[in-house]
Amino acid sequence: MNLIHLAASTGYTTPSLWRVLTKSGYFVGLCGTIGATVTYAASVRPALKRADVPPEDAGATRRRTAGYLAWAGVVLLVAGYFQLAARVARAGKGMPFGDALAPGAIADFLTAPAGKGRGSPRARSTSSRTSRCSSPRPS
Repeated sequence: MNLIHLAASTGYTTPSLWRVLTKSGYFVGLCGTIGATVTYAASVRPALKRADVPPEDAGATRRRTAGYLAWAGVVLLVAGYFQLAARVARAGKGMPFGDALAPGAIADFLTAPAGKGRGSPRARSTSSRTSRCSSPRPS
């Protein structure tokens, strides 16, 4: 009960609409693309290979599925771009989402050097490994 009062006293701030839409749009696109691909590969494609399916029906189903998967991929790419722009807007201090949509802002974000202590985990593990190896061996 104490946590409920604490949460009520601090107040909940609703996230911006663009944050909600970019996150949910990306994951809806991702689920649709993966779900359609798995459904086609696991059930539709094997059913179309049966001998009792007329070739014209199988061809029509393949064309419709290919069109759907192509559009799902495009939706996923667009939603991914919006999600990346949202990440750029959150990283920039006070940058509006509309400005973060510019390809130049995204390119600047992707090519900016990492801040202190923000190197990749692989780079950190490599540097710690080399520092251990560079010490002289005890005799």
